Amino acid sequence: MHLKGAEEMKRMSAWTLVAVVAGAAIAATGVAGTADGATPRRESAADAPACLKDQLQAQLYDAGLVGAGNAGTMVTLTNTSTTTCEISGYVTPEMQNPDDPDLPTYAKTGSTYFNEDPGVHPVELSPGERASCVMAWGNGDSSDGVQPKTLWLWLPSDTDHHLTVPFTPGYVRAGRITVSALAAHTPLR
Repeated sequence: MHLKGAEEMKRMSAWTLVAVVAGAAIAATGVAGTADGATPRRESAADAPACLKDQLQAQLYDAGLVGAGNAGTMVTLTNTSTTTCEISGYVTPEMQNPDDPDLPTYAKTGSTYFNEDPGVHPVELSPGERASCVMAWGNGDSSDGVQPKTLWLWLPSDTDHHLTVPFTPGYVRAGRITVSALAAHTPLR
């Protein structure tokens, strides 16, 4: 009798473990609803198409990012279309100046002096919503820097096209720019 009870306990423990693991998997994928029956917002919009150049408007914002020989700007990409799209990854800047057609740009991805890199993850943009990132560089002068007039921003989701934005902050030391990943909200240090 005692042996039969032990076998039943093992079976019940195995099924309890399966139920706990299955429940954790459902919770991690966001399939289950919330306590009030609402469906939680998806972290990833697997069914949303990639954002293309014609759907986005780029802007640079002076967020006062200057310190210890570094400068930076906040970059925003706003969905100006009437449909939802998704973007993920890094914008690739290319410095342009009509007076200097061979202007070098050395872009690096990751954390900047002003923010930690949030890592690559999908950002769903409904019409009017925006994703942002930080671009940072060393302050330069005419002896060690390049001075772009515009930036071409190559999109991670539309690699054949770029957006063009004016660039007025000044010299970029040795043409080196670091870019953090696009995020729904980009916190600064």
